[in-house]
Amino acid sequence: MNLVPSYSMWDICASEAIFASRFGILTDAKQKPLFYDSTRRSFGLYNGVVAARDAGVYLSTKRAYESNSGITLADSQMQIRRDVHMRNQELQRN
Repeated sequence: MNLVPSYSMWDICASEAIFASRFGILTDAKQKPLFYDSTRRSFGLYNGVVAARDAGVYLSTKRAYESNSGITLADSQMQIRRDVHMRNQELQRN
């Protein structure tokens, strides 16, 4: 699980193919499939990446994370995304 919005779709597409071939699951933090669109101006995956070897592991990891953090994966990722954006803006000002 990596909720930091820093991956390029090309960084992760081979890993997703390997996961799929072994019946694994790889989604974004909002539990949506990764969408590769070469017509987009930016090739970033901004909703983080969640991977597991099967649905059982995926769901138990998600439940454990949400139970321990008290926040959903999607909400947590949005907070991380805001924090990264604010940090980048601050660095640009300095």
